Amino acid sequence: MPYIERNVAGKIKSISERPQEGSSELLDDDNSEVLAFLDPPLSYAQKRLAEYPSFGDLFDSLAKKESGDSTEWDALMVARAAVKTKYPKS
Repeated sequence: MPYIERNVAGKIKSISERPQEGSSELLDDDNSEVLAFLDPPLSYAQKRLAEYPSFGDLFDSLAKKESGDSTEWDALMVARAAVKTKYPKS
């Protein structure tokens, strides 16, 4: 069971195995607040980055496009648009 310290808004600020000054509250290891603090949700940008095509794929498809074959480039742009739709900015 971890000891937690909260900020002025009541959110977990730190977690420790032993009591620290300001961290006397104990929560279960599987408490949803503890789990969220230890593994925070990804931002839309992090989610997009994980699913976007790699730079290598982009450079390769761009080179092929410049040589006259835009098949891979077009497919990557469709995939990119799908990721942007899946994870909008707001």
